[in-house]
Amino acid sequence: MLIRLKPSFFVIENVPNLLNNAGHKAEFEKLLRKLQRAGYFTKVSILNSINYGVPQDRRRMFAVGFNQEILKQWYPESASLKQLFEENFSWPEMSHPNAKEIHDWPKRNKFGLTPRKPRGLTIELCVWQAVCKKPDPEKLPNGLDYFNAYSHKFTERDEGDVSSKSFKRLHRYRYSPTSWYGNNEVHLHPFKLRRLSVREALRLQTVPDSYKMPESIPLSSKFKVIGNGVPCKLANLLGMSIQQFIHASVRNTQSKSANSRAVA
Repeated sequence: MLIRLKPSFFVIENVPNLLNNAGHKAEFEKLLRKLQRAGYFTKVSILNSINYGVPQDRRRMFAVGFNQEILKQWYPESASLKQLFEENFSWPEMSHPNAKEIHDWPKRNKFGLTPRKPRGLTIELCVWQAVCKKPDPEKLPNGLDYFNAYSHKFTERDEGDVSSKSFKRLHRYRYSPTSWYGNNEVHLHPFKLRRLSVREALRLQTVPDSYKMPESIPLSSKFKVIGNGVPCKLANLLGMSIQQFIHASVRNTQSKSANSRAVA
């Protein structure tokens, strides 16, 4: 699709296993070589959303590619456009580097109790942002869209117990595991006998409260769409990095053009 459409630049996002698994990595590198033969230089990295102010431990692989012809227009005198692109395009600066390691994150609390917020904790990185922040998520669009609780396990999981594959109960003063929802498997609310609502899941993905998912979409489909998304905050920062690279490249072209006219 990319090769057929020939965009000026592109962004690819996928799971980090494309780089961490030997078999997947070989196939992915084959794809990158195919894109390079089609006229693109790419830069690849694994970014964790929590390091960018998202209340979620979400590692994803990103690849940014630019059309070589565009780069030639911006840097006609460059001997190595590939090296120039790799050196001049920068990934977004982390606002919370090593976020998972710098805090003494709470472990587990008995369900139904109200734990204290640990001193010095960055609330921006906590599930609190999704379930407690005003306005009340239940009073917002999609705030009452959640699966009903039927299993006895809803009462047995401590707040912060995310050890099992299913029925992970989030801790309000801790970041969320990766939101990867499907087949009705949605994280449990920290202190209510239910799973997260669509609105709370959107908040974990830093989607603005002004965004509303249509009522006509099945509940399971809503959560699947949310789980497949890129957190808005990280997507915005990555978009700004691309914009900064484009602006700097255009300014370089304009400067070279002005200098040429001055010499003439």
